[in-house]
Amino acid sequence: VSTDQLSRHWAAHVTGSTYAARKSCPEDWRIARTVLVDDEAARAEAMVKSPDSPCRAYYASLLAPDADDATIETLIDACVLYGDGPSVAHQLDCIRQATAAFGTLVLVDHAWADAARARRSMALFAEMVHESLGSAPEPAPRLEWA
Repeated sequence: VSTDQLSRHWAAHVTGSTYAARKSCPEDWRIARTVLVDDEAARAEAMVKSPDSPCRAYYASLLAPDADDATIETLIDACVLYGDGPSVAHQLDCIRQATAAFGTLVLVDHAWADAARARRSMALFAEMVHESLGSAPEPAPRLEWA
């Protein structure tokens, strides 16, 4: 789901919690995203958008069989965090500002053709992105892998 849809999910969660006489806590909220971090932003983009990308295959499967490449790429741009470390940190910070300070980020994994690069992406995420989030006004989100 896009960032706009995530913000509506959070608003619906708050409304539902109010009706149930429960407190809505952003720390209890989880969001899921495919994240690909690379030393070079262009290489990360190429990896998520390449014709044989499992990420592309996943998003294409959500659309009509005759969906064109531009539609698939628009969905990838709206739902996948990719780029170099600072770029991904900025994208994630934009999500936190538009929604709420979610407590857990579920990192969605795919069967990437280049497993070494995918492992490097996780290491870069931990080193560059997750650490930078802890310096924001809210604590860094917990991480889970799916």
